[in-house]
Amino acid sequence: MELHSLPPCPGLTAGIYTFTSPQLRELARYDNPVNPLPRQYVSGESYRYLGRQYRLKVIADTVERIVLSRGWLTISVADPANRRAVQRLIHGWYRAKSEHVFNERLIACHARVETLGITLPALGIRTMKRRWGSCSKTGKVTLNLKLIQAPRALIDYVILHELCHLVELNHRPRFWALLTRVIPDWERLRDELNHYEFGEI
Repeated sequence: MELHSLPPCPGLTAGIYTFTSPQLRELARYDNPVNPLPRQYVSGESYRYLGRQYRLKVIADTVERIVLSRGWLTISVADPANRRAVQRLIHGWYRAKSEHVFNERLIACHARVETLGITLPALGIRTMKRRWGSCSKTGKVTLNLKLIQAPRALIDYVILHELCHLVELNHRPRFWALLTRVIPDWERLRDELNHYEFGEI
């Protein structure tokens, strides 16, 4: 992701601000999702959810559903060989889970910075190839759908990073000072995020 590309507000547009080399290195480390190998959507594949790994099991059933239990992500579908149907169900499941979890974490994270005068922002969710999160001109926070695979602590880190942009619109020293005040161990969390094994959704 390219969080050094910022528009005149918390959003992201290239070339508006000039950063020092250390700042650019920090942004590169935050803004660095890995592009995983393409999925086959067949039994045996590994999927992650909130920091835990699950094996996919595709079974035939007249009722489409997904059950997460005892290390298995079990998908019931009319034709297990129909990979498009399996993909559709998995993506829909991740989307539904992310809407619930991300909203829950946004409320929890907002409580940590509310004294800074930050209003609870609207939340958007989408798949992004180069960003973990972003903040729009209107203050809307958008999160990468892939984050639903990560532990809650890493999700919170990205949310708090974006919430700090509602106070400091760029990545100048005042932003990093605020981020350190809000998340004293943000560098450790950033490194964990950058080394976490994300899969395609």
